Amino acid sequence: MKALTSYRWPGNVRELENAIERAVILEEGDYITAESLYFVGEGLWSISPDRPRNLSIKEAQKELERRLIQEALLETEGNKSKAARLLGISYRALLYKIEEYGLE
Repeated sequence: MKALTSYRWPGNVRELENAIERAVILEEGDYITAESLYFVGEGLWSISPDRPRNLSIKEAQKELERRLIQEALLETEGNKSKAARLLGISYRALLYKIEEYGLE
C-alpha cells in the first residue's frame, strides 16, 4: 500500500489500472508485493534482494521476454498485431512466443 500511495501517478487512473493488472499477472504468490509493481525500484529490470537469483543469462532473457510480451498484450488490450508492432517483432514471432511461454 505504501508503494501505491507514495507514487504520484502521472498517468492517473489508467496508469493505476494498468499497474494493478500487470502486478496481478506477474505476481507468483497470493498477494501483490511492491516488487511486482512496475514503477517500484527500477521496473522490470530490478533485482529484488529478497528473491533467490538465477544467474543464467538465458533464463533471465526468457523471463524478461515473457514479461515484455505480457506488458505489450496488456498495453494493447490483447491485440496481438499491435503488440507485435510495439515489441518490434513479427506477428508470427509473437504467436510463437505466446505459445512457447504459455501465455494464452
